[in-house]
Amino acid sequence: EIIVLPAAKILTTFWKNSWCFALYDRYIELYTARRIQLEGAPQRIQEDVKQHVNFFESMSGAVLNTVFALFSFMPLLNSAGALVPLWGFELGELPDWWLSAFVVGCCILFSGISILIGKDLVPVQVTYQIRQARLRKDLVLVERAYEDDSNFKAAPIITKASHVNSDWADVPLPNHFVPVLDHLWHSTIDMYLNYAKMEMWLPMTMGFPEYITVLLFFLRLIAPDPSDRLTYGQMRQCQNAIGHVYMALNFFTDHWIDITEWLSVVRRLRELEAQIMPDATDEDR
Repeated sequence: EIIVLPAAKILTTFWKNSWCFALYDRYIELYTARRIQLEGAPQRIQEDVKQHVNFFESMSGAVLNTVFALFSFMPLLNSAGALVPLWGFELGELPDWWLSAFVVGCCILFSGISILIGKDLVPVQVTYQIRQARLRKDLVLVERAYEDDSNFKAAPIITKASHVNSDWADVPLPNHFVPVLDHLWHSTIDMYLNYAKMEMWLPMTMGFPEYITVLLFFLRLIAPDPSDRLTYGQMRQCQNAIGHVYMALNFFTDHWIDITEWLSVVRRLRELEAQIMPDATDEDR
């Protein structure tokens, strides 16, 4: 372990950086050759490429953990289904895998609800990134103006932007920055309102294994018929199996915010590729 883990980390980092710089080289070559005007093109090449590669690195580990968890705990979950019946059924009337099917169905339902709640996050994040790039570009232009024109250093016009708090009266802002900052402010509010909806929904799904354990197994601890009773160890084993399988299958719900951020990055990179490689097909990009 002392040798394998550091070696794996070094190989992973080398692979990630090699992929990242390969994309840098290709995008810069095509971008400089075509000389296109695209909003936030430098950010798309530098930051979005890095985020895209980092996402794949983190999600690859998460997917592997999900697969191994399913292989390890799905048999235990099938065994748990043989110990307790579904409500309204007698023990043995349903196949042993009924509990596994129930947990899988709930995870699919929760993932669908998460996608429905967070469906607006991708366009909102794309808009936010575009407006961030606009502000960054304008700040660079101001810096160049300061360097190239000494007359530009005159006192800026006093303007109050709509997003500025009343405590910040008479904030000195060049007129050009007022609409840029206003748009960025509204995009920020819109993005975090969508985040708030997801953050309110996700905790509701986290307690699912405990709810199922109480409803299905806890009452079996105090069943009147001794032959129907479960031991505390059996209940804990069933709860552990449900929890691990649920967390593995609930992958999209738990990572949906990260996935939407990645989808917004992919969308911006596809827009960049459409500009610098207009003749390429979707398979070539």
